[in-house]
Amino acid sequence: MRFGDLFKLSTRMFKARTSRTLLTILGMSIGIGAILFLVSFGYGLQKTLLEKITTSESLLTLDVTETKSGPISLNGEMLDKIKKLDGVSEISPAFQLNSQGRIGDISADLVTIGIQPSFLRLGGIKLSAGEALTDANPDGVIITSAIAQVFGKKDTSEMIGEDISFVFFMHKKVGSYSQNYFDKIDLVKKFKITGIING
Repeated sequence: MRFGDLFKLSTRMFKARTSRTLLTILGMSIGIGAILFLVSFGYGLQKTLLEKITTSESLLTLDVTETKSGPISLNGEMLDKIKKLDGVSEISPAFQLNSQGRIGDISADLVTIGIQPSFLRLGGIKLSAGEALTDANPDGVIITSAIAQVFGKKDTSEMIGEDISFVFFMHKKVGSYSQNYFDKIDLVKKFKITGIING
């Protein structure tokens, strides 16, 4: 059978069964449209997640914290062991201290976290204003928008460039107990606020 005859037979079937042909085309169109919608929706969610909420590096990051009880503590020796584990390409240690922050004549009790500049990148933390920490600027401080409100600033961007000083309170171990005993470390040095994150 020639191609011309096949074409005439096909077009004649379309004309003879118009409703069935239209329903078939409609069903295929709905199926293709649904597939395109779901694929586009998935890519859109992925882009929103990586650009607005977190970063691709934070999805590959594992947080390791010290247990409240047990013989294992996170010290320099343990960090070296973690760094040598298979699959570990980078580590960024952080430590938390109770402190009192002072800006101008206002002071407030704060929870201070000492980090390396890579910590924000690996944690997927994005700044809402200002600049991120760098190795070239070791005296930089990043605060949350909640802390800016504690110091009476409604516009958080006003805090960028302000000087802040700290008094740290470190746990002091007395005998076998380490609670309720603190060493007070009053730093004369002032730090500069370089960035703000939402919080």
